[in-house]
Amino acid sequence: MVLLQKALCKDTQRFLCLTFTSRFGYYIRHQQEVESYLNERGQLAESVRQRFSEIQSDLNLIRARLLAQQILFSRYTASPRLGQ
Repeated sequence: MVLLQKALCKDTQRFLCLTFTSRFGYYIRHQQEVESYLNERGQLAESVRQRFSEIQSDLNLIRARLLAQQILFSRYTASPRLGQ
């Protein structure tokens, strides 16, 4: 069992090494395309971050209004009612 684990470990290391070298080789051969792709993805990520921050501020306003209503409601229900 130990020998099998060692063999699997060596195979995994060899695979990871080949994967890294093949990816690095691809990058070297297609550097301009890869850089272009990464720039596009970076721009997309920035637009998603901006949109999320817009939505988040809207959610914060909604959350604040709901909390204020909850506080008012709890004060109203906790106070004795007139005429009872």
